[in-house]
Parts: sequence; C-alpha cells; structure tokens
Amino acid sequence: MRHLTGVQMTKEQVWDRVTELRRRDKQELLSWMKADGRAMSQLERVWAMYRQLPAVMREELQSDLDRLLGS
Repeated sequence: MRHLTGVQMTKEQVWDRVTELRRRDKQELLSWMKADGRAMSQLERVWAMYRQLPAVMREELQSDLDRLLGS
C-alpha cells in the first residue's frame, strides 16, 4: 500500500484488517495502541529518508547499494 493516509477509513474497515493479522501481529499492534506509538527500526528510518528523495537520487542509491552488495 503506497499511501497509508489521506482517505478516512471507518472503524469497521480497520477492524476487518486487524482481524486478518496473525496473533503475534495483533499482540504487537495492541502494545503499540497501549503505548500510543511505536519505535521505528533503523531500516524503517532509512527507508523513510530514501522515499523522500527525488526519483533520480533513489535510482542512484539503488545502483550504489546493488554494487555494494555485488548483485
């Protein structure tokens, strides 16, 4: 899903998606709800920064990482 915000979802629509989660994911979601937040991993933070770059720079970074990994 590219955009997570923008269209207002109903409680029922969100609940339907909650019930589709695995039990472990439901437990983790509940802990985030109780804490009113969650910590992002280092990988998620880098991904968010990457997504904010212009497409040309994202392509360059992808090529750089591909080269770094020897792919």
